[in-house]
Amino acid sequence: MGDRRSVILFAGDRWSDALPVCIAGIIVGLLGTTLFLIQRSASRRGRRGAQVGLD
Repeated sequence: MGDRRSVILFAGDRWSDALPVCIAGIIVGLLGTTLFLIQRSASRRGRRGAQVGLD
């Protein structure tokens, strides 16, 4: 069943415009999460450049 969804997602005309937006959203979300985790770990270690209050 997962194969049908991927075929529709990549080959369907309705999804051809939405796919780049979805991929961009996933990339931006992963980038934001990565930056948050880096800042949180730096804050816990007491680094000077880290943001405050990320516990």
